[in-house]
This record gives sequence, structure tokens and C-alpha cells, in this order.
Amino acid sequence: MMDDLDIGYRIAKIDGVQCQIEQADTTHAYLYSEDLNSEYHPLTDDGLCLRLMEKYGVTFNIYHDLDGIKYYHGDLWRDGKIITITDSKDLKRFVCLYVIELNKGK
Repeated sequence: MMDDLDIGYRIAKIDGVQCQIEQADTTHAYLYSEDLNSEYHPLTDDGLCLRLMEKYGVTFNIYHDLDGIKYYHGDLWRDGKIITITDSKDLKRFVCLYVIELNKGK
């Protein structure tokens, strides 16, 4: 299971953004991009999430289970197989996981 920092780092590599892990204190690590001169965090940046969705053609459906929990669900085709991505945390996390899965092996 990837944590938020790992997800952000993988997205940066896929998207061609140079960044490194910074840590201002002992508990809060984050990604910083010299290219952008700012923090890089696709799990909190709505604009970045929208650009990733458009650039990588992310498609999905939203489902609710009987308990009212919302799930984002998408299928993608890779190497002759359908890969299913499902996440219930939030849309930005789902988009990042989809883009990471789409770019595996590239």
C-alpha cells in the first residue's frame, strides 16, 4: 500500500516534474519542486488533478454502497487485460492511482 508521499512522488516522475522529498520537521515530509518553485502535491491540488485526468484520459464511475460510502471505479486496458481501480477515499487519490497503474512498465 502506497502512502501519500509515495503516490505524489510517483505521479511527479510520470508527469516529468523534478522534485525531492523535503522535511521541515521530523513528522511532516512533503515534495518540493525546484522547477515549479513550490510544493508538489497531486492529492491536494484540484487543478493538478484535473490536468492529470485530462492528460491521461482518466474515466470513472461513482458508486455508493448500502452504507452510503462513495467509491470511484474505473477500468483501463493494458497488455490485453482489463485492470480495475477502485478507491473510496477521494477523487484525487483515485486519479493518481489510475495514472500510476496506467503507466506501470513504461
